[in-house]
Amino acid sequence: MKLRFKDYLFGFICGIVLMLTISYSAAIYYKANEIEFTPTDTSWNATTVEDAINDIYNEVNDYDFITKSIYNLDNANNISISNFRNYESFTIDDNFMIGITNISSGQTYYKHSSNLPWSNSSVSTFSIDAQISSNKKIFSYNNGNIILRTCISSSSSSYCADNSTVLNKDIFAYIVPDGIGDYETEIISDNKLKKYDVYKLGNGTSFDLSSYNNYQNLTEENFLVGFSSIPEIKSNFSNGKSYYYSSSSFSGINLKKSYDNTSGILTISGNNYRLNCCITNTAANFCSDSYKTGSITPYVYLIKDSMLLE
Repeated sequence: MKLRFKDYLFGFICGIVLMLTISYSAAIYYKANEIEFTPTDTSWNATTVEDAINDIYNEVNDYDFITKSIYNLDNANNISISNFRNYESFTIDDNFMIGITNISSGQTYYKHSSNLPWSNSSVSTFSIDAQISSNKKIFSYNNGNIILRTCISSSSSSYCADNSTVLNKDIFAYIVPDGIGDYETEIISDNKLKKYDVYKLGNGTSFDLSSYNNYQNLTEENFLVGFSSIPEIKSNFSNGKSYYYSSSSFSGINLKKSYDNTSGILTISGNNYRLNCCITNTAANFCSDSYKTGSITPYVYLIKDSMLLE
């Protein structure tokens, strides 16, 4: 049987298409679709890049290929950390930055069915309580509610919850696989400026960074500020008369940073709070017949390169 030219041409085209399909598919479906590669020139084929793709796949799975030294958990909780190298040696103090930056203000009030002499206000205690599981594979922390309560009663000690509201909070959480340095030891004492990307400055509201060689180049963005807990806060009031309404209002906590790069002084403010308590015959009268004030002590981290937090 004599083949015509168009038969040869058809066979040639089919052969080219088959070769391209096999070569291209080898890349697209390599490693069960987990690595995708798009050829950029006509000389590419699956065989010449097979080893390179395999290396990238293995490195990403082992956290070797990724060079970030700080990982933002973005409010996620119960995180698996077992893919990090040396995860078995992680500790909360040495490998995690976690804290509360703000607690919102709030108000709540209650009308009782009869006149009573005492108004009692309270804010529930809260602690992050970060922990690593016993098998060293899971990091978690408490993200429960902080509650503002008000109560009207016959007793000064009855901190019941006739009415309540949840106070919002902002929490940050980062993993630092290479560890967190101690500023006083590593920088002031030993001057090991390149050993860590993160240093814990300590607890307080004022810090002197002038011992740090590059302190003039720092800004507020180089500091991460937070606190891990607040105590239970209580306030009550009675003027010897009986009323229908009790109310509570809380100022909130809103940490703020101020850095003077001339002197190297970092100042933290917004760490004070106030809980007001009121008893009245008027609905939603958030007065301050009695109040309780206090403050929390924040802790501060120095991030040598603020871009690492992004």
